[in-house]
Amino acid sequence: MSPSVVHVQLDAYISLREALGFQMRAERTLLRDFVHFVESHGVGLPIRAYLAVEWPVPYRSGEVQGGPLNV
Repeated sequence: MSPSVVHVQLDAYISLREALGFQMRAERTLLRDFVHFVESHGVGLPIRAYLAVEWPVPYRSGEVQGGPLNV
């Protein structure tokens, strides 16, 4: 199975940020989780705001220490 357009775009974004010197360990994991969430809802590009608001990100529940994504 080939990667979805959303996965390809995410990989390109992460590669660009890393090439610019950003550490993307935590962000990579969270963004990939978000892409899986988007795909589980049968949605592709563009990703709408309502879906991002519905995403059960660990920061909201206090599962992960830190702050929101710095993207």
